[in-house]
Amino acid sequence: MAFGATYDACVLYPASLRDFLVRLGGRRVFHARWTDQILDEMTRAVLPNRADLTAEQLQRTRTLMCEAVPGCLTTGYEGLIEGLELPDPNDRHVLAAAIRAGPGAIVTENMKDFPKAALKPYRSGSSGHIGDSGAIRSACSARARLHGGSSSILTCRLLRRDDGPRPRSRPETGPEQARSSL
Repeated sequence: MAFGATYDACVLYPASLRDFLVRLGGRRVFHARWTDQILDEMTRAVLPNRADLTAEQLQRTRTLMCEAVPGCLTTGYEGLIEGLELPDPNDRHVLAAAIRAGPGAIVTENMKDFPKAALKPYRSGSSGHIGDSGAIRSACSARARLHGGSSSILTCRLLRRDDGPRPRSRPETGPEQARSSL
């Protein structure tokens, strides 16, 4: 697998986006990661806004997500949280999980909560925000085009191994090519 991607709760909140990202992780396009704390946050956000869903149904969703993506749960990150600084202290657990998971990215819609300056100590190389996470970025752009929207998925570079020059991103593909490559 090329790299890991720790999902923030905000990208797991919308059911269609959650399904899409879990499917990408299940196909091993990248190593999709999350924590029980991230899933708890998602559940707390969904329940009050979806009277048609029960806690038991969301627990089943969590179970199915974890079964679909073997090795998705990051553990052992809790000791890192207190030493991290982010604009929103409630997001430190996501950064801690990404650090613990190893080289990769955070997939979030809240880029302002993960600014470059705050992430810099945890990156290797000088890539700045992720621009070459081709698998995630291309797939999300293709999904947006297929569904008539814009790609709101934002990712930021974290902890990239410095193992030489990065491959260049492939040019954007049309929906037909993107669909056939997934």
